[in-house]
Amino acid sequence: MKTVYFIVSILLIGLLNSQRSFATEACAEGHCSKISVKLNSFCIENGMAGKPYLVFGPDGQECECPCSCVVSGTQIELANGFEISVEDIQLGDSILNPLTHEKTRQVESVLMSEVSAAPLIELVLSNGRTLRVSHNHVLFLANGSVTNAVLLKEGDHVKSGRNEAATVTVLRAAVINYTGKLWNVILASGSTVAKDHVLVTEQVLSGDWLLQANVDAGSISLNVLTDLIKIYSHEGVSQ
Repeated sequence: MKTVYFIVSILLIGLLNSQRSFATEACAEGHCSKISVKLNSFCIENGMAGKPYLVFGPDGQECECPCSCVVSGTQIELANGFEISVEDIQLGDSILNPLTHEKTRQVESVLMSEVSAAPLIELVLSNGRTLRVSHNHVLFLANGSVTNAVLLKEGDHVKSGRNEAATVTVLRAAVINYTGKLWNVILASGSTVAKDHVLVTEQVLSGDWLLQANVDAGSISLNVLTDLIKIYSHEGVSQ
């Protein structure tokens, strides 16, 4: 089994490297946020090539920005119980995190990319909400195991952000094309505890960028309730 896994891994690395040969330059700081420019380079250097989205600047020039997750208008729950659109989040805002003792974590970074006709996943949920996210957006199954949005299908259950013991059912999962801004945040950048990197999006639990980066880098069996993660600095150095 290990041999098969190794061979598959080599094939995947070869595919990523072939994608990397067609990669464009990282976005200028005026196109994405300054932090996005650094994170794009980091994604590629750490084997996550293919994850950044191809985006287009005002002059039509192509570049790659990091794997920002949710579309503009996505509702994020604050620690005070109110919801706010993701594009209105400010550094230092206290975000609801039901999995921590304090029930809150502060926003330390906000990431943004602009995309043109990017393929996203649209999840229609039983709580009356619709979540539109990148393929690799991290959500959680009932037992706390991570999953990517692209893997979810009708009838699957993801952890609710309103009740830690409850789940929300996926009523429909589809691929859509989206033009506009994509957003992500970083919480508790110095913490290796997985559950410190959780926020509530459209009333379901999601992972922040650091948790997503760990899953992108291969931590597909991670459990948010019990496991630790690696810390990735903005300069591309894992700690």
